[in-house]
Amino acid sequence: MPQRLVVFGGSGDLTRRYLLPALAELHAAGRLPDGFEVVVADRADIGTETYRRTAAGWLAEHAPTVPPAARQALVRMLVSARPTRPTATA
Repeated sequence: MPQRLVVFGGSGDLTRRYLLPALAELHAAGRLPDGFEVVVADRADIGTETYRRTAAGWLAEHAPTVPPAARQALVRMLVSARPTRPTATA
């Protein structure tokens, strides 16, 4: 089973309304493996902790029937992949 999921558009509507709640449901059902990681890439230059706080709010809003422990566990699986900026060359 895959250990990592990469999501492009980590702050997009589909991610917040459907993907993250579905992943929380899978975790609550015991369907995600130990060590599973969700790497989110987005245009926004935000770090992991900021993304996790934001995602916790989305899950509270869009996955209220998922047990809080499963939502919190999913939040801990989230890792932000900050966009790389091109460097100026001399």
